[in-house]
Amino acid sequence: MHIRFWSLLFLSLLPYLLTGQTDPPSSRNSDNTLNFEDCDEEITIHPIADDFQAGYEGRVLISALHGGGFYTDYQIGDAQVKIEVLLPMSYVGQTVYFRLVTPDADDLSEYEPGNNNDPGDNLGNSGSLSQNQAVVQDNERYVDGVAKAVAEVTLGIDHISGDDYQVEASLSPSFDKTYKTARMFGWKRIYVEYDQMYRKGATLTQQYRLDLDDEDNDVLQVDNTSDFEVGDEIIVFTNKGKEYTDLFVIAKTNSTLIITDLNASIHEYGGVRLASDNSVYQVSRQYLTQAYGANTDGSDEGAFVEYYPDDRLESGFSPKLHQFMNALQLNNYATYWFKNIIDNRNIFYLLAATKFRPGEVGLTQSQMNRTYIFLDVIEPLGNPTVESAEVLVHEFGHQFALRNDHVDRFFNIRTWDNRDACIMSYFSNFQNGIADFDGEQREQNCFYGIREASDPR
Repeated sequence: MHIRFWSLLFLSLLPYLLTGQTDPPSSRNSDNTLNFEDCDEEITIHPIADDFQAGYEGRVLISALHGGGFYTDYQIGDAQVKIEVLLPMSYVGQTVYFRLVTPDADDLSEYEPGNNNDPGDNLGNSGSLSQNQAVVQDNERYVDGVAKAVAEVTLGIDHISGDDYQVEASLSPSFDKTYKTARMFGWKRIYVEYDQMYRKGATLTQQYRLDLDDEDNDVLQVDNTSDFEVGDEIIVFTNKGKEYTDLFVIAKTNSTLIITDLNASIHEYGGVRLASDNSVYQVSRQYLTQAYGANTDGSDEGAFVEYYPDDRLESGFSPKLHQFMNALQLNNYATYWFKNIIDNRNIFYLLAATKFRPGEVGLTQSQMNRTYIFLDVIEPLGNPTVESAEVLVHEFGHQFALRNDHVDRFFNIRTWDNRDACIMSYFSNFQNGIADFDGEQREQNCFYGIREASDPR
């Protein structure tokens, strides 16, 4: 009886053995293709949440023009993510099918009108895949020492931050059994060049040309000399990082400093500062994440924008100019000191400055990516750390073309939780530590304006 049983079993397996297949018959479909469902533990799709840097699961950058890297090795370029399915080597030659889905809301933010959590409601074109199917290749990726075959495509996302993406893969064109990537969200990365004026000093209003003598009678034309006294040791410096030391004030008028011999030419808008005082004006950036977001999925009511500080982008410190007299002087000063003037895409130039027009706490020139915060106006109001931080959120809103009258200048519509007026509104309290955008109709919504702004800009 036992001999007959084993004989029958051998005959039933003979066709399978003759094909050289190493998988049991139940793993194959009628057309000799392998079945995902019977090999769950051997098949993986990437990226999943664990493939991202901790705290940034699912975050995909629309652009990272000036460095800083991505949050997963599967992001292979700006707005480009490699989607990879790893399978046993026996799958080589099989076809894997891919499709792009938007699994839930395009964000979890309370700013979403009507708290709309419907799938497929991305604001952009919902992204695209490089192809909808791929043949499994013998690329021998090793997972825990085991060789794996690979099928891969590329996901491209659109320019709108907060749109979400998920890719499904299957061996069946009808997607009867699927594997899903992590849910991914597009984020904007903005780089900030943060420059600070010295509190004591002056700015050259004319170029100083090197003379040929060694006399201590060099004359610097400057905007103001009230911070200097005869005998003060000074430092003359330029936007190239050059500093000229061991210099002293011999005499002065309201607009000139007569100093010891300066063996260099100095461009107009170069600087002079006291050697004994290196204090600077400062702008707090503490509320940028409160307003623009920290949680990748938008659950903190953010706008899916990260501000990336990078000392390499900053010229650092610039000379005191006691008051900008006109827009031309303001522009020329910024042009001289803005380190990233050649390629400023996605770089916001932030200057902690003195003052410009009476009562003006901040100014943004969005066409040039420049923002100025005027501390000589803010500091007398009290609580300058909080106020400068809220003013900065407001001014960076202008970088995304948001208006002062956006939503509630005349109607006093409040933010989603009724805490305070929109940070872009004249009704907003800039000293209460609340920096929120509005949550009303989409056509008027600051939140949408930020998300839909071009990237890079």
